Amino acid sequence: MKMQLRIVLLLALGVHFLHSVSLNDKEKKDKIDKLNEDRKKYAIKNGIGNMHELSYDMALQAKADSMSDCEIKNGDYVVVLDIKKEYWHILQTKIGCTILPRVCNTRDMPQGAELCLMGPHSYHATMDDKEDGGLGTRCPGKLAASGLCVSGSKSDDDKSTSNDGISKSLSTAFFLFGVYISALM
Repeated sequence: MKMQLRIVLLLALGVHFLHSVSLNDKEKKDKIDKLNEDRKKYAIKNGIGNMHELSYDMALQAKADSMSDCEIKNGDYVVVLDIKKEYWHILQTKIGCTILPRVCNTRDMPQGAELCLMGPHSYHATMDDKEDGGLGTRCPGKLAASGLCVSGSKSDDDKSTSNDGISKSLSTAFFLFGVYISALM
């Protein structure tokens, strides 16, 4: 009986660790900083007056995590498979990413590849959204310190990060459950 419990526990832990790996806080910040710097340069070079700043979105990360089994779902986002094309989507304001735990043959993505979702627009990048002008001169709302356009409110940002604590709590609870079961054996 104890051996069966150990096998079940090992299988459960294996499934848990085969699930996608989320980016840590430093990786998220570095990704956003780099993307926004690149978007700024691209906007200046191409005379785009309405390029929006990206922020990291935990809700999009959770959706990306749920797709780590290669089942890509539609929603209010674009699945980023071609980094060079999609990161330039002028009106996108949010991004969330995950690291694939295994090969995704249906999308030709290797194990460890990054799967990102960008929102809130569900159509692919097009220059039809471009408004000519200097950096930040054609923003529909506020202007960020970087010169890129900002949309949304502080409360939207607060909501988007609320899932991070839940994810960490569930991982911790699962780990403690595993330790408890091991102690019982």
